[in-house]
Amino acid sequence: MHIVRAVCVVSMLAMSSVMGAQPAAFEFDSGSSHHPEGFGAWRVRWDASGFAITHQVRDRVIEYPPVRLAPEDDAALRALIDAAGLDRRGDAVPPAAPGRPVATFRTGNGDRGRSVRVWVDWDRDGDPIVRLTHKIGELIEKHTGVTPVLRS
Repeated sequence: MHIVRAVCVVSMLAMSSVMGAQPAAFEFDSGSSHHPEGFGAWRVRWDASGFAITHQVRDRVIEYPPVRLAPEDDAALRALIDAAGLDRRGDAVPPAAPGRPVATFRTGNGDRGRSVRVWVDWDRDGDPIVRLTHKIGELIEKHTGVTPVLRS
């Protein structure tokens, strides 16, 4: 089992939860390509061209081709992004805490985008951020065969 200690970047562009519109783009970046234990960074991009995954460990980069998400995965991911309420959250990061995953979510488009950093509290299984991060991990495993554990 591979472990990724996550500092995540997720970007969601032009999402409409009321209309159920597909986001123009959704990005996830665990941000730990030089993690001391060598787990590497996972990057996910979900847009009109598909769901693409990149894994970087130090200077080695593996790019997986974009795939179409199954309708149930598409709907689940969209619902979890909406439930996380990223546009209504402020930063919630504890002081320096080595090994504690901090997720950075970016919503919006270009200069109109907004970033929010949130500590992932893995003890709260029902938390929308935890559920979203678990789903991202499931999709990475499903489409790469690698099981990232996104927790400390």
